[in-house]
Amino acid sequence: MNAVLDTSFTRPPSHRESTRRRWWRRLAALLAAALVCGVVVAVYQNGWRAVSYAHCGSGDWVGPAELRAAGVPEDEAGAAECMGVSASSNFGVDALSPVMTRIDRQNREAAADPNRATVTVGVLTPVPKQAFGAASEDQVRDLLEGAAQAQQDVNDDPKGPALQVVVANEGSGEQGWAPVVDQLKRRTAAESPLVAVTGLGVSTKETLLGAHSLADAEIPMVGAVLTANGLNARGVVEGFDAGEDVPSGRIDGFFLVSPNNRREAEALADQLADERGTSSYQLVKDLNRDDFYTVGLANALQDAFRDGVDRFPITFAGDAGEGEIAFSLEDAAKRACSNKGDAVLYGGRSSQLLPFLKQLAADCPRHTTVITGSDAASLDPADVPADVRVVYAALADPDALGSPGFNPQAAKRFGEFRERFADPARLANGWAIMEYDAMKVAAAGIAEAVQGDQQAVPTPNSVRGRIGGHISPNYQIDGAGDSFYFDEDTGEPRGRAIQIVEIEDQKRTPVRNYPG
Repeated sequence: MNAVLDTSFTRPPSHRESTRRRWWRRLAALLAAALVCGVVVAVYQNGWRAVSYAHCGSGDWVGPAELRAAGVPEDEAGAAECMGVSASSNFGVDALSPVMTRIDRQNREAAADPNRATVTVGVLTPVPKQAFGAASEDQVRDLLEGAAQAQQDVNDDPKGPALQVVVANEGSGEQGWAPVVDQLKRRTAAESPLVAVTGLGVSTKETLLGAHSLADAEIPMVGAVLTANGLNARGVVEGFDAGEDVPSGRIDGFFLVSPNNRREAEALADQLADERGTSSYQLVKDLNRDDFYTVGLANALQDAFRDGVDRFPITFAGDAGEGEIAFSLEDAAKRACSNKGDAVLYGGRSSQLLPFLKQLAADCPRHTTVITGSDAASLDPADVPADVRVVYAALADPDALGSPGFNPQAAKRFGEFRERFADPARLANGWAIMEYDAMKVAAAGIAEAVQGDQQAVPTPNSVRGRIGGHISPNYQIDGAGDSFYFDEDTGEPRGRAIQIVEIEDQKRTPVRNYPG
């Protein structure tokens, strides 16, 4: 057998081909390394995020990078506050666990109903982490209890889709408002779409910014305890000039269930006008210009009590650190005590009011009357010194609302609400009642937008339009106590009463009702 000579051979690569191959091999190696690094970084970041937010539980949490990008200072951008949106988390506050467990259970029950579609209402609120936050732990817990009770009552009534509730924590000082509001806006495309937002925090610049952002997305808002003058659909807040960082102009779809500070101050002045021995007043006010509640309250008290007010107010720095606030309040109390006025007008938050009252009691040899706004409803009468009398305007005092003498039209309805409420003692500060009413407004808009169809899902804009139709005494919304409608221009409530309440000898007593 003759062997066949294989004359084929492989030509050695040229220098150019060798260089090209080496270049491609290096590129492939670099790409592989980058991919591995990216996976490692992602795993590290996700692992870090999971560990950092483990105490927060289940939720859509805002990370430090997002907070820093939104301009939140480094020391306020950590995971400690559990900023974000959840339907079950206690946001690191044990006192919120029972109400959040209830909301989670009611959400599951709504989702399990085969006969009804579900829609979501967000409750936007600051969750406190310190003594001098925008809202106290008790206030936020009671707000959420009001939302949970409204959810139960609405879902027990077979009109329209069932409600699910999510809670959006924008931070103790509302510093995380921007990314948290963005999370709510994204939920309009969820399986159970978000169609309204209630709560809206307290009367600060951050609340104004958040309202503008939600309005841009055509999401209706119902503020529960917002009383700053001008913090309404007009968008022109008294004493605040919108700059480059704050939009100006109307805030469409912004409704409120709370009367403003001017109405509160006018009711207080009318009540005190005929009181013997009370004709001169010393104004004590917070210097924090970004807190619209305190700015508006101080201005309204000064205007309402007019010539009787000393022309030199005493001030304190309510936005300082805790140590500095304590010193500032001590100084304000000593100066107020040395003044010859018959009573003190207090234009500040309740978180600073109690230490101020205690300092007054320690420094003043005489019985002192302090007159202030609705935030004082959070005071526990047992904590108020016996030789200090507090007179305040309440948004929703449960004793007044349940009394036929004060509230003849709706005392029966409020009595039934109080019987359904899990812990009636938690109604005293009014936050549960006001949030309940805000949720009932949202629910009315939802049911009307789908004409009661249980399987239909409305758009946020259609809900906004239906709420906006309640602008007549003939077309009111029934809250826990009062029935009310909205001013077509401002979105503020009409028909809502203000109660004058006194705390004296460590007892709380409603003394007069001012119809809306």
